[in-house]
Amino acid sequence: MNKTKIQWTDDLIEKMASLEHERWSSWLKYQFECCRIRLEDDTWIIPKERVKRWQYLMNCSYADLTEECKEDDRIEVRKTIELINRSVKEQE
Repeated sequence: MNKTKIQWTDDLIEKMASLEHERWSSWLKYQFECCRIRLEDDTWIIPKERVKRWQYLMNCSYADLTEECKEDDRIEVRKTIELINRSVKEQE
């Protein structure tokens, strides 16, 4: 196991915050792509099957997710690990 201590610099925190914003932005873009109806007042309507799925997922523990959903989360975690590993190498 790698025992390199991570220095939580302002630069690393900014990089991680940027990554988190990319995740959030990507998720919202996906949500809007799922909306089929946009009203005149710029209200968007989320299809009920999406609402049901997202409500299920947000109320489901990680342990109870399908392997496919778990892998989606793992992909995001790997992005964070990759960012941290790059930052550690830069600090060495």
